[in-house]
Amino acid sequence: MHVFDKQNDKSVKNIHRRQGRNIPNPEYGKICSINRMNAKFRGEVQCDASDRREVKLPDGTKVLTTSLMVGEFDLLAAGLFSFREQWDFSFALNRDLPRTTDARYPETAHKYLLKTLVPVTWPIEPPFVSNPFVLLDRLVQDRQRKKS
Repeated sequence: MHVFDKQNDKSVKNIHRRQGRNIPNPEYGKICSINRMNAKFRGEVQCDASDRREVKLPDGTKVLTTSLMVGEFDLLAAGLFSFREQWDFSFALNRDLPRTTDARYPETAHKYLLKTLVPVTWPIEPPFVSNPFVLLDRLVQDRQRKKS
């Protein structure tokens, strides 16, 4: 997770990795304690299956993956508690989430598989929104259009 330091015009990471260990960054804590409620944050939401499984893609290709597929679910809900230490949530439609670019999969598979770590921010930025009902209404409208 990162917080934006307005005073120095830079992004500050909350954890440093040294020799395989996670070490808290004291600079991050200072910035957050000054103005946590109005700070800008960015992080990543894990969006994958718990176990590797074989999936058949629409083009007939089979891949072994933990990545979720485009269309496999409708809505992603992300808890953003770690940003401001209060219960904020953001929501995005599956179809609007970024696709994988992982070189372990054939190039043709990339359009069918979602990234396993999806970028998320505070304040919330597209494709995320704070009101899930806006997205649910879009899903209903789309499904009604397809039936017509």
